[in-house]
Amino acid sequence: MTSSQYRFVGTECDIVTDTKTGKKVAFKLFGQSAILSDDIARDAVLHGRAAIVPAEKFPASITADELKRYGTPRSREGALPQEFVVKLREAWAALAAYRQSLLSPPVPAKAEAVAKPVLVAEKEGKA
Repeated sequence: MTSSQYRFVGTECDIVTDTKTGKKVAFKLFGQSAILSDDIARDAVLHGRAAIVPAEKFPASITADELKRYGTPRSREGALPQEFVVKLREAWAALAAYRQSLLSPPVPAKAEAVAKPVLVAEKEGKA
């Protein structure tokens, strides 16, 4: 089982990381980072239990100062600077793209040649 670093792009949630012990990771701050099993992260995203993205997909344009100022849901109430709103949308778009990538079947590196279907009319020379 592989693990990776993930960043949080939601409001608040808990992810159970061990069903036997009930151990969990509590996400409370936008941009918060945690190392999770890739299987647990995938399941949490696909079932709508967590708004997390792989760390490398988190917008690098979001600064540490912005995370400090706007990390909590309460700090994002009311008017926000437009440039930070754009960055929030980038983070949410990263989540949507990540979720879509989990839903889409992997594309083979080298596409296999697929035989062209032959219509009955072509076989009979009528096409």
